[in-house]
Amino acid sequence: IIRLTLDSELLPDYGLNQTSIYLSRYPGERVSDDNELPVSAVMLPSFSHLSGSQLSRAPRMQLSEENVVMEGIDLKKKLKAVVVISNVGESPLSIKQLQVSHRSVGVALANRTIAPGSSTKLKITLTPSMLKTSKVRPRILLISDDPAHAAQIINIIPK
Repeated sequence: IIRLTLDSELLPDYGLNQTSIYLSRYPGERVSDDNELPVSAVMLPSFSHLSGSQLSRAPRMQLSEENVVMEGIDLKKKLKAVVVISNVGESPLSIKQLQVSHRSVGVALANRTIAPGSSTKLKITLTPSMLKTSKVRPRILLISDDPAHAAQIINIIPK
């Protein structure tokens, strides 16, 4: 049994944090894939300090789509899509962190703070030629101050 303890105070920022730990059976063993233990942690903002009335007036994020299908994979052409992020809550919505899972995905966000009743566009670019280099599915992790959807994943489905 191996027990790991994470001190969240030492994490640099919200979102996905990944590292690898290498275990050895004897001193001096070389680092390799055989003794690698990948470790992942997603740090989210805490909403435990909010009262019931504050929660009812909190921002609420709504996405135009959570699964973005990008058709027309051509090794020479970049694919583009747009996801509309709306705030249907009563307080301003703040996008704390925006992370991509693969280097083939590029993102651009017009505004990180969205007023109540407003929207902003998340522009997504996919470079298909880079998809071959990894087994990781392309997706986007969005961390916000919405208590109901603090972490939102947008899956990118290349076709």
